[in-house]
Amino acid sequence: MRKLNLTLGTLLLTQVSLAQEMTLSDILNLEVTTASKTAVPSSEAPATMSVITRNDIELYERRTINEALYSLPGMVPSQDYDRRSISTRGIFEGWNNNHYLILIDGIPHNDNIYGSAYTWDNTPLIFLNQMEVIRGTGSALYGSYAMNGVIGIKSIEAKDFANKTTTKFRLGNRNTTTFDMISAIDGDGVDTVVSFSQSETDGVDFESYDGFANQKRKVQDARSSSYFFSKFTADNGLEFQVHRQDWSFQTGHGWFFIIPEQEEAMKESRSIASLKYNTSSDGIDYEFVGRFQRHEVDWNMNYWPAASTGLDPDSFYASGMWEYLNSHADDLFLRAQFTGDLGNGSSWLLGLEETVFLYSGDQEHYSNLDDINDPNTGNTPSGETKDLGAWLEYIEDQPLYNSAIFAQYVSEKLADMITVTAGVRFDQLSFKYRDLAVSRDTMKNKSFEKVSPRLAIVMTPSENAVVKLMAGSAFRTPSPSELAGYNTWTLASNIEQLSSETVDSAELSFEYQFKKSKFILNLHQTDFKDQIAYASPDAAQPNLSTNIWSAKTQGVELAYHLYGMNHGMFFTASHNIRVDETTDDPGTTAAPDDITWVPASSATLGGHYSFAKVSLASQVNYLGETKRKPSDVPNDLRSESVDASTTIDFKASYNITKSGKLVLSGKNILDEEVFLAKGGNNPFDYQQEKMRYLAGLDFTF
Repeated sequence: MRKLNLTLGTLLLTQVSLAQEMTLSDILNLEVTTASKTAVPSSEAPATMSVITRNDIELYERRTINEALYSLPGMVPSQDYDRRSISTRGIFEGWNNNHYLILIDGIPHNDNIYGSAYTWDNTPLIFLNQMEVIRGTGSALYGSYAMNGVIGIKSIEAKDFANKTTTKFRLGNRNTTTFDMISAIDGDGVDTVVSFSQSETDGVDFESYDGFANQKRKVQDARSSSYFFSKFTADNGLEFQVHRQDWSFQTGHGWFFIIPEQEEAMKESRSIASLKYNTSSDGIDYEFVGRFQRHEVDWNMNYWPAASTGLDPDSFYASGMWEYLNSHADDLFLRAQFTGDLGNGSSWLLGLEETVFLYSGDQEHYSNLDDINDPNTGNTPSGETKDLGAWLEYIEDQPLYNSAIFAQYVSEKLADMITVTAGVRFDQLSFKYRDLAVSRDTMKNKSFEKVSPRLAIVMTPSENAVVKLMAGSAFRTPSPSELAGYNTWTLASNIEQLSSETVDSAELSFEYQFKKSKFILNLHQTDFKDQIAYASPDAAQPNLSTNIWSAKTQGVELAYHLYGMNHGMFFTASHNIRVDETTDDPGTTAAPDDITWVPASSATLGGHYSFAKVSLASQVNYLGETKRKPSDVPNDLRSESVDASTTIDFKASYNITKSGKLVLSGKNILDEEVFLAKGGNNPFDYQQEKMRYLAGLDFTF
């Protein structure tokens, strides 16, 4: 057994154990399944595909999915309220972060209320074995939310972990601590993998202006999380998983852009259980999946300070404004999938899916407002609390049914060099809801339907070259929170008028593998229509979730990877241009010629070197200038655009024993000031963390 350090088509660097009989081509083309649900080498996958391995994560000390994805071309950091999200190919991603689909071992794991893909620090990477990332549309196979990409996480297999237990502990500045543990048993008949992660931090440590714009105050960013994962895999093809996820957070600048004068109690949790069965008969592979999810919310929200604080002494809300919510929602996902082998590498696939979402009211929901649906009424007369109606009253006790059928054909290799993948999927979301403008007992029907096609042509003109032509359509139906919020200031829904978001894309990709390096070039065009956002006060439906933005974008993405026996480097870059942009909101102004709210350009340069017992890795991250929309009125508190930034990350480790090592890592080690744009007419942008260091120990036994 020998070690080989090299960069993959992952757009990251990896260190892998390589058996003598494995070739470089094997390493550079790890098998992937997310792009077509069939195993193919990553370079020949019918999508713009990146593979991030467990060793990638450890080499550069990636703590979150975000940190891993930010190194890929076209994917850049963004923030909305308290959440760190991922903007892709010049399109800003908001708080919901729901234009990506997360799969864990092929099963959807997006949140059921907001549709969010949890890519920040409430989802650890300790149980990850491989992450397959599609940049581009994925609805032809996976339906709603797979608009900007699919993040397919494959968990560790017990047989690959060899009855071991690994623990990782980190301690850092701003009261940051993390603990990860994973253990696997390669059993007789049933394999078991169990992991647990816990983290907490004070978050950013700076003061900022808020909606009052009269003084700076400390941003509330403390957060913590824990995650329990278990997987039981039987020899007969049955697999059972349990996920328990708990996290707490602060709302940063506040959900009304008023920094809370005291810490809030914002808690959420998810419980997920899934059962999967795989079998084969007469040349057909069968897969049956069932997954249950419960998402619990326990929020104590502080929207507006009391007059006694002095922050707003003439406030209409003399007692301040707050809301408490304790609620949950459930969903059940079912899938039956069939795959047939047609010979010579050709195959067909057919699948059926059904998802049922159910919200049955709240455990507690109250406020100090006299009528939360009419803010002009002010506080309750004597400052007492008042029970509120159901948080999602439009759909209380009314199930939402999403039914889907999808099919795919993969050709044999035509002329010994061309493979065609064609797929199509039909989705229908249907439900009944209350017409609350008339009465609670008045019911209406609503449905959303969408057909999502895709076509990919993969050509291998030589052993070292791959050319891909890809086109497809994707969509996202409005989430339950966008559709059904009522009796609350956390949501502003628009159930009568909301329609699905859609995107059409076309891509041309070229990959070439040299003896010790690999080059990737990708050209893309995306036509994003009817993006949902909160409407301005000047809109026909003010302050409600509304289809507002449409934008056409073109871009180029490139990556170069160099590998060596004990060293390696990578470089990735992207640039996007806006072809057109329109808005249906009279209170906002489109920017048809500019990428706005996110950088148009970004680049990453990384490298590593190992010697004796020491491993060193570093990465330089560049974000270009971020422009604002014309309706983002400049003010004295922030510049007309957000300056470009460059940060450096670093990791060093030392093997103290065969089973233990010391680890020191730092993010933004030069302590640079970095800001991400806040859209709209606001007096602040989101300042990012300055230098973050972590030190700790890893042990495997």
